[in-house]
Amino acid sequence: MKYDLIIIGSGSVGAAAGYYATRAGLNVLMTDVHMPPHQHGSHHGDTRLIRHAYGEGEKYVPLVLRAQTLWDELSRHNEDDPIFVRSGVINLGPADSAFLANVAHSAEQWQLNVEKLDAQGIMARWPEIRVPDNYIGLFETDSGFLRSELAIKTWIQLAKEAGCAQLFNCPVTAIRHDDDGVTIETVDGEYQAKKSDCLRGNMGKRPAPGAACPART
Repeated sequence: MKYDLIIIGSGSVGAAAGYYATRAGLNVLMTDVHMPPHQHGSHHGDTRLIRHAYGEGEKYVPLVLRAQTLWDELSRHNEDDPIFVRSGVINLGPADSAFLANVAHSAEQWQLNVEKLDAQGIMARWPEIRVPDNYIGLFETDSGFLRSELAIKTWIQLAKEAGCAQLFNCPVTAIRHDDDGVTIETVDGEYQAKKSDCLRGNMGKRPAPGAACPART
């Protein structure tokens, strides 16, 4: 069988790609050297923050709001064990912090629900937090944290239910490209596709021969 797409590395990005590509009607094979989720990838660990009012610049806000829509959609598949927890996120720093100024600007530009607190207000609400008098807090009430490993597990299950082929605990040993597409070599045999996506994260430090996987440092 020749697939439309082979995904090499089914962690946080690969699992999502496998699910959404399958849902879009592509014939997909997801692969991973381990059984995702696992402790060897960038996704390792139970939680990740998700912030809406970005201190790194308001240009990221449309992307993160679109992501939030998709996280909410995914969470509806696990209502008894939520993937996204709307806990709120507090940004702390000196009142003249450039980062916090960017957070405030992002919130204003995109009409995000952000509450400003002075040092006394912060410590009154969260007595376990102690900050200097010149600190302020910007509390994003609609932000929170994601349960990253549960998200990957859910994507993989949904992709499988949608008809995605999956090959886990199976290293890709080589990748060959030709005019007809791509062939991957594994310990389980060879598989062909029109295209491949190499999304190996931390495993990209040890790419398979022929793989165009950027190494992380």
